[in-house]
Amino acid sequence: MFVCGTLERTKWYKEELLRCVKSCITDEEVQFTVGWYLLEGISNGIQKEWLLEVLADYNRLYDIAISLSEKDIQVGRRPPLFREGDMVEVIVNAKNITYHKGIIHTVVYHFKDKEWNYYICENNKKVSKRYCAADLKLIQTSK
Repeated sequence: MFVCGTLERTKWYKEELLRCVKSCITDEEVQFTVGWYLLEGISNGIQKEWLLEVLADYNRLYDIAISLSEKDIQVGRRPPLFREGDMVEVIVNAKNITYHKGIIHTVVYHFKDKEWNYYICENNKKVSKRYCAADLKLIQTSK
C-alpha cells in the first residue's frame, strides 16, 4: 500500500523515466536512466518493489530494472540534455560573463558533481570552459 504522497511521486518518476528514455540513443544510456529512476526513487523514500511494480507494464524497462545490481543503480544517471553536434549558446550571467555560440563537441559525465558537462566549439575553435546544462540554451539539434 502506498503512503500519502508516495503514489504521486512514483507516478512522476515513471513519467520522467519514460520521457528520458525517449532521448536515449544507446542501450547503455537506457540502463543508466533506469538506474537513475531506481536511485532517485529509493533515495526519496520509495520502496524498490513499488518502483518495479510501476514498470511492470513496460517489459523492456522492467527487465532492465530487475537485472541491475546495486552498483549499477548507484551509477544511474539521466541521459544528457544536449548531444554532440547540437548548436547552443551560453547564457550570460555572473558565472558566465562571456557570450559564446557554437556546437557541442564533447559531452562528459562528471561523477563528483553528478551532472553532464559540455564543451563547445565556436568558429572551429574549442572554448576551454566546461558548461553544465543550466549554462546553455539549445539553438538547433544535430538531428
